[in-house]
Amino acid sequence: MIGLNTRIVASSNQISTEIPDETVILDVARGVYYGLDEVGTFIWNYVQSPQTVQAVVDALTTEYEVGQEQAARDAVQLLGQLQEMGLLQIVA
Repeated sequence: MIGLNTRIVASSNQISTEIPDETVILDVARGVYYGLDEVGTFIWNYVQSPQTVQAVVDALTTEYEVGQEQAARDAVQLLGQLQEMGLLQIVA
């Protein structure tokens, strides 16, 4: 389970590229594409190096007009989905 103190990083088993207003990610192992909207792209770019979920939340509240609680809820949900899809790893 991902919490605010969890350290995460994008998986090396993917290739991603930005196109206007979104990011497309290819899961190399499965050959499946995923898409992220503008906010998802912001988060994706942020986790290209190891980060805590709290750092992601702080970056979201700085970049967008969103409160800590909403940013935390949304970030944990998206990061959990990315982890389930194998696109994100938890760093020890």
